[in-house]
Amino acid sequence: MKLSTIIDWTGLISFITLLSHLTIDFNWNRELLYSMIYLLPIALFCADLLSGMIHWICDSFGSSDTYLWGAIVEPFRSHHKDPSNIVKIPLSENLGVSCLLGSLLLSAITILDETFHHDQWTCFLILFIVLSVLSNLFHRWAHISIKNRPPWLRLLQRLRIAISPEEHLVHHRTPHRNNYCIMCGWANILTNRVNWSRIEHVLDKIGIKTNFD
Repeated sequence: MKLSTIIDWTGLISFITLLSHLTIDFNWNRELLYSMIYLLPIALFCADLLSGMIHWICDSFGSSDTYLWGAIVEPFRSHHKDPSNIVKIPLSENLGVSCLLGSLLLSAITILDETFHHDQWTCFLILFIVLSVLSNLFHRWAHISIKNRPPWLRLLQRLRIAISPEEHLVHHRTPHRNNYCIMCGWANILTNRVNWSRIEHVLDKIGIKTNFD
């Protein structure tokens, strides 16, 4: 078994285990359940915005050959060359690294459990972490062909809870500067207003080299 496969499955198993522990141990009450009505869409928007920022960073800094960092950006660069490959790879490969990073954050919440007191802020953090980890799954769904998309997924995409293929594929067209957000697309209204080329030019002037793909 490849080392990358072991890392992916370690991330998945640890994330599911930690999330299950937090969910079961959480002090649920009526007020907290009601607060989910507004916490969930806020967390979804924030996770979508984070996915867009990470997307820009991985598109614009370093290369597949960069030491260590190259392992992170390589999937983003290869995805531009072959967008359909994201639905061909195993789901574990799609989510493994994200789950590993998410596990570190969930571990911090577990360790600081007494500090957080199981309040709405803790609930928001957990939702935000979970949705951020799942952003690449939503991204994967956007590349599933029409005939292979189940009815529930088409509904989520129509309701803009999951990003639609039409909205996401705008990013895959030249100049690849729009629609960076890959979860639901809500935050594209913000990221599409940013002059990314200008930011990269300024960074280049102060010695931070960019490598926009």
